Amino acid sequence: MAEELDKNPIQIEALEEELGDLLFAAVNVARLCDISPETALKRTNRKFKDRFKKMEAFSQENNESLKELSLDEMQKLYEAAKKTEKEKEFDK
Repeated sequence: MAEELDKNPIQIEALEEELGDLLFAAVNVARLCDISPETALKRTNRKFKDRFKKMEAFSQENNESLKELSLDEMQKLYEAAKKTEKEKEFDK
């Protein structure tokens, strides 16, 4: 996939094919581990949604709007949201 990303201009169809191969492989790994790919994806989506809500709360606490933050600033909030999850797990 790195080769396709390095091309200028990027060839979307070739990149889609590479990404499709990656997704296919991930589904096969899940299947081999007797894990439902759909369940795993739903769980990850819920986790992302929860973290995003925490990011919004953090930005509101600082009187900021997520729309106005840079990607780096948003990444810092995302990492802070992840950290709060780990702290909750540790407290259990």
